[in-house]
Amino acid sequence: MEDLFKSLPGSVKETLKAILPLSIVIILFFVVGNFGISKINDLRSQIASQEVVKATLTQKLSILQSFSQTTDTISAAAIAIPETNPLIIASSQLKSIAARDGVSLTNIKSGGSAATSGLSNVTTTFQVDGTRDSLLTFLNDIETIAPITQVSSARISETGGQATANVTTKTYWAPYPSVIPSVTQPITDLTSSEKQVLTQISSLIQPVFSTLTPSASGGNTAPFGQ
Repeated sequence: MEDLFKSLPGSVKETLKAILPLSIVIILFFVVGNFGISKINDLRSQIASQEVVKATLTQKLSILQSFSQTTDTISAAAIAIPETNPLIIASSQLKSIAARDGVSLTNIKSGGSAATSGLSNVTTTFQVDGTRDSLLTFLNDIETIAPITQVSSARISETGGQATANVTTKTYWAPYPSVIPSVTQPITDLTSSEKQVLTQISSLIQPVFSTLTPSASGGNTAPFGQ
């Protein structure tokens, strides 16, 4: 190769010497340029991806802030369809509206629970006594309590102005989702019909929870009588 270069005319050698550095610069320009363009495209892709994430998080924040203004409604929904078997709460609610409607509630029994498509229900049977009108009022009021309870069957008998009903109800509950969506996964706001359902749920009669506080006691300062 060196002999070939030496055999070339002087003018050609000078031309090659002038062109060689330029050729090297051009080659480096294309190599480095392609690498730089690739990096720029990657950076632009990352920026676009981050913009999408930012928009998603902004949208989620806006929706969650609107939810935070309706915490009472959310709490009501959690009581309307609780996470665990609500038999005790439902029984307390039934007794409460029975007292309000002036009927006598006896023989409360649990008929067991069942599950269908993720929604579970517990069956309750009981006897209720009172006037016919008060019994009908009580049966209608059952479906206004939380947790959500429906009358499955009611057999009414009447004697001498007094009525007795053997009633079976179903109270519903469902476990909360076990998988939480990704932080960057978009969410949609509630539809008008879903908001209407929440409004209806919030109008249900909520159970009253009482808090027991320990009584203060001075104690026996002389336990051995001294």
